[in-house]
Amino acid sequence: MIALDILTDGFFAAVAGIGFGAISDPPLRAFKMIAILAALGHACRFLFDDLFRRGYCHRFVVCRISHRLR
Repeated sequence: MIALDILTDGFFAAVAGIGFGAISDPPLRAFKMIAILAALGHACRFLFDDLFRRGYCHRFVVCRISHRLR
């Protein structure tokens, strides 16, 4: 279910990215990359937000820091 949520958010981020990109008047070939970058960026944000909310990343970071301090 989380994969569907990530894909859906990525799709809507791509649409929003194209809309914001159209204001700047880039070349037409740039719109494909704008959509990909917007979708990837938002999917990463969504994924990290979900991981932090569940506490997985927090535990990983704390374990890494504690091992380096030993």
